[in-house]
Amino acid sequence: MWSVPHWSKRLYAGECNRILMNNTPRAAVTSGLTPTQRQSVYQVDREVSKLYTKNDTLIFVLGSFEDGKKRRLEEFCELANNRRQSNAVAKLMDEFLEDQDRELQSNLKFKVIACHADAIVGIAEHDRGGFVFEQGILVDNPVLLDKTYLLRRNYPGKKNKKKYCWMQTGFFSELEKRSQIYDWGLDTPFHTNAINILQDLNI
Repeated sequence: MWSVPHWSKRLYAGECNRILMNNTPRAAVTSGLTPTQRQSVYQVDREVSKLYTKNDTLIFVLGSFEDGKKRRLEEFCELANNRRQSNAVAKLMDEFLEDQDRELQSNLKFKVIACHADAIVGIAEHDRGGFVFEQGILVDNPVLLDKTYLLRRNYPGKKNKKKYCWMQTGFFSELEKRSQIYDWGLDTPFHTNAINILQDLNI
């Protein structure tokens, strides 16, 4: 079993800064974060630090919020948060920075939380929504990809080709190389491989 390292405690001021600045507008790259964005980063730091007063592992859970699929993300969080043998906490992105006056752009907010997280778990069911964009950020940043695990829904016949697009191919391929994809939906229920991921994370 792999034991979750405390990435947030060891990593990387320089690497996190590079990830934050990558793929942002040119003005932001040139002049750095705006004062409002900087305040939001500090707010995330405070929220994460508060979590670590009671928990030793943070799992950042990603996926689709549309068409009732957010329930699947919440189910994974419930499974992780109810594991009595661990002191881990699983959180969705919308649970951070609830004060809209300090809201980061969604891509920056994602990067800040992803840098802090000890593990990232994505739940993929299709090629729509913000999670596809976030997959592109993850595949371009090995530091984040190394701690990313994916619960990918598997469909019968040729339906997988219709549900997933070419933009996701590189992300899937890199995680397959790392044995960090867990398919569900045909012979394997979602719950089973959600538990398998938690066990592989030693949670």
